[in-house]
Amino acid sequence: MRIAIAIQNGFEFVSIDDIIYCQAKGKNTIVTKRDGRIITGVNCIGNFEEILCHFNFFRIHHSYIVNMNQICKIEKQQSRAFQIQMKNGDAIPLALRKKNDFIDKLTKI
Repeated sequence: MRIAIAIQNGFEFVSIDDIIYCQAKGKNTIVTKRDGRIITGVNCIGNFEEILCHFNFFRIHHSYIVNMNQICKIEKQQSRAFQIQMKNGDAIPLALRKKNDFIDKLTKI
């Protein structure tokens, strides 16, 4: 399945399986793909969440939505903080308030 990502001068069509994660940057959303390409979408991350939550993606932080199939490991950091390691090597923070819901979803994969 593919989605149309609104970009500054049109739309870019992307396979959902190719998305590793999305990151909020102001009113835009940065989409990181498996091939290393980055797409800057002009919609807010909430719009991406509405679509991607139906395809095994999870919002782990107010600024991040991750593809659950692209998670490599979860590491405990200082104090109670956790970090998600993605298959492309990027590390993304897991919000403490999202941790329990994330673990529940992870165990259902």
